[in-house]
Amino acid sequence: MERKFNMVFSKPVILNLLVFLFALVLLIAVPFWEKSSQDGLQFNSKTMAAAPSQQPKPKSGSETSNTQVKTGSAYGKYAARGKVKLIMFEQWGCEYCEQWLEEVGVVYPKTEEGKFAPLEMADYRLAESDYNISGIVFTPTFVVIEDGKEVGRIVGYHSEDFFWQFLEEIFEKAGYVVAATEESKSNISPAPASATTPKKGKAG
Repeated sequence: MERKFNMVFSKPVILNLLVFLFALVLLIAVPFWEKSSQDGLQFNSKTMAAAPSQQPKPKSGSETSNTQVKTGSAYGKYAARGKVKLIMFEQWGCEYCEQWLEEVGVVYPKTEEGKFAPLEMADYRLAESDYNISGIVFTPTFVVIEDGKEVGRIVGYHSEDFFWQFLEEIFEKAGYVVAATEESKSNISPAPASATTPKKGKAG
């Protein structure tokens, strides 16, 4: 009796039994899971189809006269009919470029200005060939462009206040400011910009 017991419940038999039970569970569970997934997809598709009708209707008349433009770039108190970008022309080893990145660059994308005019960094040597922008002599040089055309530029970097003040002035002159939400970031007199003269052969 003891030998028969050991033969029936030997390790290979137990292993085969476990494999059989696992396969049985899969056969039962897979059809149920597929049905649940299809029901979920149908529910999501119905919800998505119904979503547009639940969207608020655009305001008309005087209610839209002070809002952002529908095309181009718009965020917060800034709006433009074209696509606006801020291009930072830099070079390898530029200490003022690194200073700007540490003091302003880390927060710029989160600001109204950064969302209205996203930052794009480029090698100063590509300014004319890739962006059709001439006269880039110092780094960093910040150029605001709309639909590929220059709107204004800031040469060099002296401080955070210096940068924000001059960027605001460029936006104001270009007519981008559509609502006064807060005062200028700085009322100090602009100091001469510090910049790095490009060193040939070392641009990254």
